[in-house]
Amino acid sequence: MDGWLRFTRRVMCDLRTEPGDMAVRSARTLITSWNRLLDEWHADLTALPPGQDFIWEGTLEPDQAEYLLHALQRSLRSSMVSTRVNRDDMQRNGWMTLHLMERFIDSLESEGRAHAEYVEQLRSSMSRFAERLPPESSAGQI
Repeated sequence: MDGWLRFTRRVMCDLRTEPGDMAVRSARTLITSWNRLLDEWHADLTALPPGQDFIWEGTLEPDQAEYLLHALQRSLRSSMVSTRVNRDDMQRNGWMTLHLMERFIDSLESEGRAHAEYVEQLRSSMSRFAERLPPESSAGQI
């Protein structure tokens, strides 16, 4: 988790300085929203005793979870990510990103019809992202 958090912070920093095809305001808004959650996860991770698995047990409002997923999806499709995130990054961090998306989507699925419709769109996008990942057996530690 620590490696994924460092990778994600690097991507957020890159988006802040060079948003590419994302509008500067959109990039900054998604960075601010994600950084709050990343800060919380980092604090929880550093408080864990050595060797204990990271499990986040916080809550998000469904609309906030949907927004974060939308922001993640937009950043994954951005020109900056496609040029700066290389195969090694995908091997180390792609499956964790996919797992995170799956957990968010699974949680949204039970939140009502409006969210369920968006979930179907997200699952399609997630499938396209998964197709770009190296096989899990070669993913190494994420």
